[in-house]
Amino acid sequence: MSRSLAPERILEGVVGPAAHEAWTWPLPQEPHLPGRNPRPNDANINRIVRLAPRPTDPKAWRENEAYRAGLRLYAHGYYWEAHEVWEPVWMHARPKSQEREMTQGLIQLANAALKLKMAQPAAARRLAAIAERHFREAGLGEATVVMGVGLAALIEACGGFVDGLRRGKEAPAPTIPLISEA
Repeated sequence: MSRSLAPERILEGVVGPAAHEAWTWPLPQEPHLPGRNPRPNDANINRIVRLAPRPTDPKAWRENEAYRAGLRLYAHGYYWEAHEVWEPVWMHARPKSQEREMTQGLIQLANAALKLKMAQPAAARRLAAIAERHFREAGLGEATVVMGVGLAALIEACGGFVDGLRRGKEAPAPTIPLISEA
């Protein structure tokens, strides 16, 4: 049996030991907004990026520091930074794999949330629709959970986000529904 985890429980490290570096390094002082504040020179993010394993193993997502750091950054509204740390996870994933589609979707979702934060709802809607397509691709072959993420709930949240933006209603970025095997 699986259950969805509340964001505050995710941040406590329920998805793995809280002592992992992804959960212990300090968050940047403020989220980066391209063109609005200087690009951060954050040694912590650079270090986490270098920790992305080669190749990305979807079964070992709890030990993947870069993947987990992206989840933490996204949950705290650091969308540009989440994209940065998820990039090597995506690049190291097997071509045409579920984990590659999932990570590409997460990157696009972070980009959509960033565009919304930058008052660009049309770009946010377009990127969220792309993210939703990647999540659907990740779910082909009967997968319900990929790298700890509940696909059905994420696809539904992403679709609702896109529909709301289409109707001119801005909502917070979708929460990434991590699933814990009970």
